[in-house]
Amino acid sequence: GCLFILPGCWDIKDIEETNYVTATGIDYLQKEKAYSIFAQSLNFTYLSKVEGKSPSGKKSAFVGHATSPSLELAFTNLYRTAQWRTSWAHTSTLLLSEKAIKEQGGLFFWDLFTRHPDFRLSMYVFGTKEPIDKMMLLEPLYGGSPRQAILKDPEKVYRQQSEIKPIIMFDYGRQMTEPAQTVLLPSVGIDKEAWRDKDNF
Repeated sequence: GCLFILPGCWDIKDIEETNYVTATGIDYLQKEKAYSIFAQSLNFTYLSKVEGKSPSGKKSAFVGHATSPSLELAFTNLYRTAQWRTSWAHTSTLLLSEKAIKEQGGLFFWDLFTRHPDFRLSMYVFGTKEPIDKMMLLEPLYGGSPRQAILKDPEKVYRQQSEIKPIIMFDYGRQMTEPAQTVLLPSVGIDKEAWRDKDNF
């Protein structure tokens, strides 16, 4: 008899059957004593456009939401409503609410994120006073891909206007654990007046 060994990708997954999270946000609900997490998932139709122009009539991003008194369980609860397998490996941004930082401290998320195999220490960390879901649903100027937003690529703006340097999670954690170090965490918000199109004048 003969035995043929055929190579193959037995665990291959179709890209359209995976929910790729590109940004994660965490808020804290003081009244409920619970964590509120948000996960931004982009529409890959936008990312396939070479020129970065969004197809009209299409949703550029979806934001998932879940809550729990435990941060770990909040992430688990998010899976219950996801229609596909959720991957966090492409998460490039962590958005923390001001309430969460004040109530739980600057490193309340650190243990979970450093133990999870998908999260990387190279993601950018921001603080915000705005509702996190609204921040995640903002679109760049000219209807471009959400991957062009400042939350995903803050370095370009920093090179032109150097005020507060963007910080990645590795540096954030290192500085937070240094007793003599003051951490400057960039804060992002929504300005409805600075840039507007003809429909908003």
